[in-house]
Amino acid sequence: MKNFLRSVLFMSGLFAILAGVTSPAQSACVNCAAVMLANSQTRDKMNEEHNTTNDHIEEEFDIWEKWITDVFVPAFMPPEYLYKMAEQVTVTAVYQVFAIGTLFDAKQELEVQRIFQKRTAEAQRDYQPSVGICSIGTTVRSLAAAERRAETTTFVLSQRSQDRQLGNMHSAAAGGGANDKKNRMEQFRRRYCDTHDNNDTFMKVCVTGNGGRAKTLNKDIDYNRTVDSHRTMDIDFTDSALTDDEEDVMTLASNLYSHEIFNRIEEAAYNDSDPESTADRLRFLLEQRQIVAKRSVAENSFNTIVGLKSLGSPGEDPPDPAATVGDSVDTARYLRVILEQLGMSDDDIKIFMRVRPSYFAQMEMVTKKVFQQPGFYADLYDKPANVDRKKVALQAIGLMQDFDTWQSYLRTESILSVLLEMEIIKYQGKLENSVGGGENR
Repeated sequence: MKNFLRSVLFMSGLFAILAGVTSPAQSACVNCAAVMLANSQTRDKMNEEHNTTNDHIEEEFDIWEKWITDVFVPAFMPPEYLYKMAEQVTVTAVYQVFAIGTLFDAKQELEVQRIFQKRTAEAQRDYQPSVGICSIGTTVRSLAAAERRAETTTFVLSQRSQDRQLGNMHSAAAGGGANDKKNRMEQFRRRYCDTHDNNDTFMKVCVTGNGGRAKTLNKDIDYNRTVDSHRTMDIDFTDSALTDDEEDVMTLASNLYSHEIFNRIEEAAYNDSDPESTADRLRFLLEQRQIVAKRSVAENSFNTIVGLKSLGSPGEDPPDPAATVGDSVDTARYLRVILEQLGMSDDDIKIFMRVRPSYFAQMEMVTKKVFQQPGFYADLYDKPANVDRKKVALQAIGLMQDFDTWQSYLRTESILSVLLEMEIIKYQGKLENSVGGGENR
């Protein structure tokens, strides 16, 4: 302690000396060498005192450490107390680490729960279809079946027209042109004759006493009333019943296409002993079939339109287990909801699409009528996932509509190609006659 006080006093005197050395009077001293020597001696003295102070501090720490280990600990902290203190410190440290680990575990658990809750909310948002997307899905359920039925109707009408022109068995024209006209005239007088036509002179032609004829007057020549004004016609050639629409359509087709059918060639004519005569008849037969093929191309558009407007799926509710897959979907009850939202009455809805809406009626509903109701656009304020679903569904419907348009273009091109071929035949005949001297046609 004495050394410490001595050091303090020495430092105070040193500061006083330094203050005197740096005084203005000293700074003005002429003997600068003496001043520099005094400064050097002062620095040496300071270093000596600093080392002495460090040595004294280290000595004091050694004394304090020795007192702790030799005097304080044995007297006040026996070994058994140290064991308990170490155990208590260890337990306290473990509890602190446990608390910290609990905080980390709780943090991780809460983060995981937040991720699960976030994903659950996103799943409920994205994977819950809206009423709008369900409406689109239900309105197209029987569209494929209706399209297949339309193709069947088109095929049956085309086959019926060919059978009529070629004189196949079990057709009205099997006996020839005279028999065909006779049957058609009887049908006209019975079903389509209007007594007021030709200045009421048809009263002598029409069969009287048919009270239901008012709805069918002149439908054999009126395309608008027979086909164009209907979205769904009562036509289904898969059953054995002949409906009014089926009879009207076939009669209209007979008047529009192949009004004059070919005379039948007797079987004996093909067994003629004259080879030249037989060759002429065979050439005449091939020319007939060529004309039938061209007529079929022209009539295909009419048959396709009728097929598109033929009856769709039966729509049994509940479905018949024995029914064909896709044919037992009751689409009409879903489509009528759209028409009801447009303000149509029950009677108008029945006229518009009937019980089994056709492919034409269903496509009009999903490509036109559904966009005429304001609720469709209000439903677009929906979840982004549902909006994307509607976008994809509408793109699919648009592709179907584009496919129908493409098929219409193909039919138009087929008709144009036939017309072009018929024009080329004229010039081809002239060329052959000029080259062959008129011997070849």
